[in-house]
Order: sequence, then C-alpha cells, then structure tokens
Amino acid sequence: MKIISRIPGIGSIVAILGLMAIATSLQAGKPWHSVVADSDFVGECVSAALAGPSAAVPGGVSCFGTTQFVPGSGNVLRVTWSTAGDSHDGARVRVACRIRPASTGVWSWCNPTGSGAAPGDYITKNKVPAGTGATNCNDGGGGDGDCHDNSIETTWCVPIAGDDVYDIDLRLAPGALPPGAGTPIAFVEASYFFVDSSKIDGQCGAGDASATTPF
Repeated sequence: MKIISRIPGIGSIVAILGLMAIATSLQAGKPWHSVVADSDFVGECVSAALAGPSAAVPGGVSCFGTTQFVPGSGNVLRVTWSTAGDSHDGARVRVACRIRPASTGVWSWCNPTGSGAAPGDYITKNKVPAGTGATNCNDGGGGDGDCHDNSIETTWCVPIAGDDVYDIDLRLAPGALPPGAGTPIAFVEASYFFVDSSKIDGQCGAGDASATTPF
C-alpha cells in the first residue's frame, strides 16, 4: 500500500508562516499611544452662553483643558469626549474642540469643516423640540423640553506635525431657543476625556483612498 504524506515539508511550513506574518502585519492597525486619560465623573459643566464665531473667541464654556507634549513620532491626535448631556427648554447640546500648538500660539478648531447646524465649529449632539405637555421630556423637573442624561460621545481627528506642546480645549454651548421658550441652558456630566496619538496614513483621511473606498 502506498501512503501519501499530507504533511508539508519544512520549507513549505516556513513559507506558510511567512505569509501568515505578512497578512497579520497588513491587517493589524497602527498602534495608538495614550497622551491623556482623565475624568470628571461627579462634576457638572453648565453653559448658558451662545457659541462664538471663531476658534480664538469660541463662546460657550470650557469643560476640559489640558496641555501636553506630543512627540513627532505621531502625526495624528484622536481626541474623545464621552459624557451624558442634559438640555433645558429644548436647548441643543453642542460641543466643540480647539487646539493650540506652542510652536504657533494660534487656536484652531479640531474639526475645521464644522457640522450640526451650529455657529463656528460646534457640533450639535442632542436636539429636542420645546413642545408642550406629554409630547416632551420633562424628566428633570425643568418643564417642557427638559431632557436629561442623554449619552454623548464625540471623537475628533486632528493632524499634527513634529515635536510640539499642545493646548486642547473641549467646550460646551447650547443653541438658541424660539422666542419666549426660556433660557437656553445645556449641561454635561459624568465625563471622560481621552487623547491618543498615532502615526497613520492619510492623516485623518486626507489623501487616503481607503477613507472613501467601500470594502
């Protein structure tokens, strides 16, 4: 009886292991390095001011600020704000991120295109109508449109270059209300803040075909 071996030779095994290693390295994500991991879990950040028009004069209030050195081995910062938001009288909960490199001393928005029907580069994360009676929240004792404890998480991708020290400022501002609807007030509480750096292709999608090409 002729026995056919199905066990690959040593050379074949080495080749297979080599291909597996290459495939794994191609599939593996670029490492992220923690710069900041902080929390304000019991504190509350409150804003009754409207957002301003520029990064230099942003309006609202600062809920978190930090100054950190980031080595030139990274070309991107990932800034994440995870929190719970409250809005009174139907106000919008809006958040913004600013960054200032020590090398320039100039503030800029973390997301330079903006979104969410807000001035400047605030992003609207929660919006409820200022209706009446049972058609609305009133779950915090603050009247119609008083909606509490809504989960909010926002991540900004910020291109950076070279060794530098960065000021990072996360801000809160409510949206304007219809006439007679009350004072626009927004709150956030139980917040966590994370800043990570990495060396990635495309720097937040710029020039990276994978950012727009479907799988």
